[in-house]
Amino acid sequence: MPQWVTFDQETSSALRAQLPHETIFQRPGNSMMEYLLEDREAVVAVLPSSGRKEAAVAVFRWHRIPAPPEQPVVPAGARAGGFLGLRDEPVFDDEAQEKKSWWQRLWE
Repeated sequence: MPQWVTFDQETSSALRAQLPHETIFQRPGNSMMEYLLEDREAVVAVLPSSGRKEAAVAVFRWHRIPAPPEQPVVPAGARAGGFLGLRDEPVFDDEAQEKKSWWQRLWE
């Protein structure tokens, strides 16, 4: 059986008149967002429309999002390159060697 949660007297009275056999809770001290953050369960909200006798229905669900890996995974034999390191570039053996200054290369 669904439970209804309201945040003002007007909505609470209207729901009790329309759904006399349903469970209706009134939480006048909290806002809807505070309630959603405290409860952390799926909630179906009926929101009043401005100036009309209409309402909107919103569904709030909590989903777990997996944490990203601590460091980006770069394939073996590649390094980050391109603009902001967003593209993988191959690494060649001669590039992998230690860089030498011009005078060290002169004696080789």
